[in-house]
Order: sequence, then structure tokens, then C-alpha cells
Amino acid sequence: MDLSQQRYKWITALRGFAALSIIFIHVIGGWTSSIQGGGITGARWYLDYVFIQVCVRWAVPCFIMISGFLLLDDKKEIGFQKLKKYIIKMISVLLTFGLAYCFMEAAANEGLENIPYVAAVSVKNLIEGRSWTHMWYIYMMLGLYLMLPLFRAFTKSADEKTYRFVLIVLFLMTIVRPTINGFFKTAIEIFIPINIAYPFYFLMGYYIRKYGIKRNYALLCLAVGTLGLTISSILEAGNQPENLFAALYSTAIFSLSADSRFLEKCSENILISQVSKYSFGIYLIHPFFLNVLNKVMHVFPDILPIGIGEAAFFGVAAAGAYLTTRLLCKISIMRKILM
Repeated sequence: MDLSQQRYKWITALRGFAALSIIFIHVIGGWTSSIQGGGITGARWYLDYVFIQVCVRWAVPCFIMISGFLLLDDKKEIGFQKLKKYIIKMISVLLTFGLAYCFMEAAANEGLENIPYVAAVSVKNLIEGRSWTHMWYIYMMLGLYLMLPLFRAFTKSADEKTYRFVLIVLFLMTIVRPTINGFFKTAIEIFIPINIAYPFYFLMGYYIRKYGIKRNYALLCLAVGTLGLTISSILEAGNQPENLFAALYSTAIFSLSADSRFLEKCSENILISQVSKYSFGIYLIHPFFLNVLNKVMHVFPDILPIGIGEAAFFGVAAAGAYLTTRLLCKISIMRKILM
């Protein structure tokens, strides 16, 4: 993705912090959802499932808002050739990493006695979107790229009131509605042809760039979102991606991050700048190391004291993904995919 490092240094830092936060999401999710792990109780449950989960829930929505912030700029020329480049990159990711992960999973389940069958199952699972769970992001971005001309036409022509109206409708239908359904076990029907939250985040990213959100409103959303996420995590009702409080929390963080002097300063840190630079590759590769630990070695953070285990697993996944990405980027074709 094109990025003016000089003009938007805060995005460099935000992207770096988001990449690290996503690793923590998967460190915790890898064993809270595992049959072999699981069973977390007491202080560790509050640390992992409540505190850490709440601290990092902003990361994925902010990644999507960064994309909207950059790609929906009507001053940015995105012709067919550039759009085709974006789409081909996502397809290439699916045909390399996505297919490799499908093959690993199929081989683990079926064995390697019949490799043609395992390969066929892998291709089928890839087409059906059943690669490793983090690859949903690639399918989602492919969809956003395919719809990018429509999104750009809208943001270019819509005035602020129309833009705000569309965001409110998307917010109510794709975030508030499923949150109510999740909490109260209702089945409120949707009546617009979009039933996922990600277009809301994509459009919100550029709305914040073009119109902004008043700081007081952002701080209020941050407070309500943090409190709501904490309560819903304690009640074990806050894991759905359409969570209302996660949306408020993430939007507030993105709004407060825009042109942040603190983040601009952080962008000069060598660690953050390197993580940001290789963030896409780190995102794609880090679950490999976590799956080796969880599914192959059958070890989870609870083999170490509280907090230390989580930090150790995070360190293994982050360092392994970063070094592997750096190594793969020495191959020109892989560099085009990973960066």
C-alpha cells in the first residue's frame, strides 16, 4: 500500500502497534478457544480474557480504517492498473500462504498417504474460505478492493450529511443489531444488503480524515467502549467482531491517533518502524509459530507463570514472524507479496 511516510508518520506507528496487538490477540485466542488448552480460571482468566483482550481489540478495526483513510482519498489516483495490482496481491497471498495453510491443516487431519486427495481438499477449503482463521482478513480485503471503485465514487460525491447518514445506517445494521442479537439472543432481521461491519470501518477511516471527530466525542466513545468491552468480556459476550463497544473503542483510538505527536515520535523508533514496515508479512506468518506451539508441541502459556507465559509466546511469534518475513523478502516475488 502506498503511504506517505513524511505526511502520515502517525500511521507508521499505529500500524506497528496494531501488528503487535494482533499477535497478542492470537496468543490469547489460541488457547482460550482450544480444547487442549482452555480451562483458564482465576487471575489468569482476568489477565488474558479480560485485560489483554480489551487492550488489543482495537487493532483489526484500525487496520481497516487505515486502509480507508489512504485508499478513499479522492486526490489519490487509483486507476484500473493499480486496482488490479491490489487484487492480484490478495489473490497471490491466498494462493501461497492461504493454500499452504490449507495443505498443512488437511495433511494433519488426513495424513500424507494420499497427497493428491490432500491437495484437492486444500484447494476446496481455500475456495470455501476455510484456511487458517486469520486469513479471513485477506478474503475481506479482496472484497473491499473489488468494491473500491464504488466506495470511492460514494466518498467523492457525498456531502458530510449523506456520508454521516450512511455510516449511521451501517453502524446500526452491521454493529448495533448483531450486538443486541448476541447479548439478548434475539434475531432482529437486517434489511440492507450489507451484513458485515467492515465497510463501516473502511468508510469511517476516510470520514475521520475528511471531517474528523471532535476530541470530546472521541474521549466519550473511548470511555464507553472500554467499559462496555470490559463488562462484555467478563460476561463472555464480547467476542463477535460486530461488538458495539469494540466499534466505539476502535473508532475513538483511530480518531485520537490521527496526527498524534506521540505516535509521530514513536514512528522514529527503529523497532516500531521495522514492525510497521513488515506488518503484512508478520500478520500472515505469526500464526505458524503459535500453531507449532499449540497444535504440534501441545504447549500453552500456562506452562509458565502468569504474564510470563503470555509474554514468552508473544515473543516467539513476533520474533519468528519478523525474521521469517525479512528472510522471505530477500526473494523478489515474495517481497511483492509480503510488503
